[in-house]
Amino acid sequence: MELIKPSVIPIASRKIIKLKDGRGAGDFVIPRELKPGIYKLRAYTSYSLNFGDQAFFEKEIFISDKGQAFHGKMELTVESKL
Repeated sequence: MELIKPSVIPIASRKIIKLKDGRGAGDFVIPRELKPGIYKLRAYTSYSLNFGDQAFFEKEIFISDKGQAFHGKMELTVESKL
């Protein structure tokens, strides 16, 4: 999984999440020095790399300032594009 801010740096943060039976779970720590703004969350498998960017999961997310708390849960559902 990658967190991308295209206008500043290619990849702001990256984490590998192991899959079991096609599913994975984990957390993603956002670096403190990350500036607020719109970022792209991108996830893919080694297998999907064979098919290019169109096979990746991508979602734009907003990262707020440290002073703005979010008290909720975010769930992502990924459907295969293959």
